[in-house]
Amino acid sequence: MTNDELKTAMEHGITSIAEQMRTLLEAKAAELFDIVEAQGHLLVATIDLLIDKGVLSRTEIFEHLERTTRDAPVAQQRLLAIVQQKLASGRH
Repeated sequence: MTNDELKTAMEHGITSIAEQMRTLLEAKAAELFDIVEAQGHLLVATIDLLIDKGVLSRTEIFEHLERTTRDAPVAQQRLLAIVQQKLASGRH
C-alpha cells in the first residue's frame, strides 16, 4: 500500500468514525431533550400545585427562578426559562 493509499484509507476511517459519533450524539441529545422536557412539565405541575395550595405565590416562584437561573449552568437556565415562560403564559 502506497503512502497516498494509506492516507486516503485513514481519511475515510476518520470520516466514518466522526459520522458515527455525530449520529450517536444526535440520538443521545434527542433522548436528553425528551427527559428535560418531561422534567419541565413535572416542575410546572409542582409549582402550580404549590400556588394552588397557597404555599407560594407566583411572585415568589418567579423570584426564586430568577435567583436560581443567575448561577445555573446553561442547560438548567434553558429549562428554567421554559418553566418561567409556561408559568407566565398560563399554558402547561
